Amino acid sequence: MHKMQVAGAEVLVKQIIERLGDQIEATIFCLDDVGELGYQLRDQGVPVIVLDRKPGFDAEVPRRMAGEIRDRGIQVLHAHQYTPFFYSALARLRHRAKSKILFTEHGRHYPDVISWKRHMANRWLLNRYADITTACCDFSTKALREIEGFPDAFTLANGVDLAELPPRGDEAHRNALRQKLGLDPDRPYAACIARFHIVKDHATLIRAWARVHEKLPEAQLLLVGDGEERQNIETLIDDLQRAGVQALAATPDRNAEAPKGCTPTSAGVQALAATPDRNASSPPQREASATGAPPQRDASASVATPQRDASATGATPQSPKSHPPLQGGSSAARGGSPASVIPTDPLAPTHAPLADASRWHSSIRFLGIRDDVGDILRAVDVFTLTSVSEAASLTLLEAMASECPSVVTDVGGNSEHLRQGIDGYLVPRADDTALAGRLLELLTDPALAHQFGQSARQQVQQHFNLSGAVDKYHDLYQQLAPQSSTTRRALAATT
Repeated sequence: MHKMQVAGAEVLVKQIIERLGDQIEATIFCLDDVGELGYQLRDQGVPVIVLDRKPGFDAEVPRRMAGEIRDRGIQVLHAHQYTPFFYSALARLRHRAKSKILFTEHGRHYPDVISWKRHMANRWLLNRYADITTACCDFSTKALREIEGFPDAFTLANGVDLAELPPRGDEAHRNALRQKLGLDPDRPYAACIARFHIVKDHATLIRAWARVHEKLPEAQLLLVGDGEERQNIETLIDDLQRAGVQALAATPDRNAEAPKGCTPTSAGVQALAATPDRNASSPPQREASATGAPPQRDASASVATPQRDASATGATPQSPKSHPPLQGGSSAARGGSPASVIPTDPLAPTHAPLADASRWHSSIRFLGIRDDVGDILRAVDVFTLTSVSEAASLTLLEAMASECPSVVTDVGGNSEHLRQGIDGYLVPRADDTALAGRLLELLTDPALAHQFGQSARQQVQQHFNLSGAVDKYHDLYQQLAPQSSTTRRALAATT
């Protein structure tokens, strides 16, 4: 990560600082830019230092970090993700910075492959400078140990603020929320809250929703977020209207290598081998050497929008005072000539378009970036997330805390949070048929959805409470900077 944008790891940094404000003296190092959360923390008096990293390996970054560490008397560097850790380690290795380092890994690439040289450099050199290494889920911990070469890594699970995510209440409360949001009290709703990025695989969700629409045309899908893949998804919606849901069996999977004779409109899962996960730590640009590998410049998770940052979870830098009723746009009447996802093979079967184009388009609503995600989660019937790669999804935990049953892909740490058939359903990656079946099941069975929702909140209360996570981080800070050395531990978070 380059900046304090509205995303999982950055939100955690802000929450730690705010909750431990009277016990630590915090400074934030940003590799590239301030970010929306950085501006908020600056307004609260927290120093946010931008290191202005240049493309590729920037040897000046660890030098500048070391100078700030000495000048500010920083005792603990909490490095979130691999690249910030890499520069933090170099600040000690090359410039003799004295601070201890807590390295926390949040996300991983898909596919998760690094060079053997990077592994050896981590295992035998950089690992020495990680005084404590944690990951947000067992999936990431295993990757740190077996792939990266940090054998002492352990799991410190993320959490969400239950006070900010109350249970959904009774039907009257839900209907009041729906009225506030401009939603129909009787319509079934599903929601996906994620940035539009290839790793989130909205294409599989849209194909699944076409199947849902054939069986339950009154249901609506709410898409919260923004990103560079949105136009491709809008094109897919238009294409499916023309091709018909039955053509899905012959439509190339955008999340797989395109069959011969097909023309997908966006890159798929296979392309992820060459496309960095923007929520994951960045691989080195050149292979690691015995003196520390120069990391590749991370791909930013932010989206170019008029706001300072775009949200990965639906939170927004827009004014939080009020929202108009949800008025998401459809993808109809875009103009231009969108690339077709219909097979060009002359032997492929043809099918009629979806019966009612306007009804199909109106069944999917783009809501953009929101700051009322909690209200949306309590108002809808099902939450869904179709990522091809996840570590510990805070949005999933937010949905569970809001008693919203979930259907998510069985990737990364999702199965560590959501219990199959107890809190919701896990489905295979890129399987729109399985996804559609589970969505239909919960959209048409309110009793089962309610049961899953209550169980999900109990799971979060017991295992993923933010207060517990912050307390554990505070204990680690105490280990690295004993109370006897200062009354307020000087902490720098590098993001």
